[in-house]
Amino acid sequence: MLKTQLSPDERDRRMIEARRRAEAERKERFFDEKRRTMGVDMEAIEAQKHEKEMRRLREVEEKKLTDAAMLEHDQKLLLRSFEEERVRRDEQITERDTNQCLADQKHQREVAARDHEERLNQTHIENQVTSDFLTENPCSTLKTHASTQRKAPGNYLPHHFKGFQPNQLQEILNIQAQQQQEAEDRRQQDAARDAEAARIQKAQEEALLVRHQQAIAEQREAALQYKADLRSLAQEHHERERQLNHVVYTNPVQPEFFDQFGTSSRQEGDGQPSPSALCDDECTAL
Repeated sequence: MLKTQLSPDERDRRMIEARRRAEAERKERFFDEKRRTMGVDMEAIEAQKHEKEMRRLREVEEKKLTDAAMLEHDQKLLLRSFEEERVRRDEQITERDTNQCLADQKHQREVAARDHEERLNQTHIENQVTSDFLTENPCSTLKTHASTQRKAPGNYLPHHFKGFQPNQLQEILNIQAQQQQEAEDRRQQDAARDAEAARIQKAQEEALLVRHQQAIAEQREAALQYKADLRSLAQEHHERERQLNHVVYTNPVQPEFFDQFGTSSRQEGDGQPSPSALCDDECTAL
């Protein structure tokens, strides 16, 4: 087996590098004046042919190496795939065996639990059938005193109670009738109390309505009185204006009164009263 494993990328990279080296060597020979000759150089041609053949052989060898490496790589991948498939198959077998074992254990536990529950149910049924509760043993109804170890009349066991006696039933019926009568009395008292409360509330509402109507009437009367007072004041004011204008002030000031002032070159403040002062004095006199 080969020691070297070449991937497709590595193989392509090597082939590209080989071509680049060959191209670089060809350019070096072509551009080198010492090595380039005029005409046909048979030795150079032979050398190129030999070099080309050697390059082809190297490429063939590299391709063989690459193919061998790829084949080896593919074989290893195939072996690894077979190994992984075998491991996965073994794991599936192991898991299936484990699940089967767990399922068997679960089934065994369920069978055991079901058998145990059936035994318990059977025992419970037998105990119920033969118990004092179903057989109605009278002795099992009364409690036993711890001190005397005797049955106490009237002291019943709740879980073994077999029913009331006729006198006990009659006493219960009497108590129920008394409770019903008390409930009826309370209902009637509540109804009477509610009726009284409704009557009081209605009376209060009627009283409030009367007071409200009275307040409205008083407000209306006050408004009418206020309007009457306003009319009376207006009449009094009108009468006073008429008295002042037609009785008191009978000689009103005419424009000719003011024409007598301002006709002299003398200024106000020389001891002569001003027209406004004279007017005030005249009005005061009137």
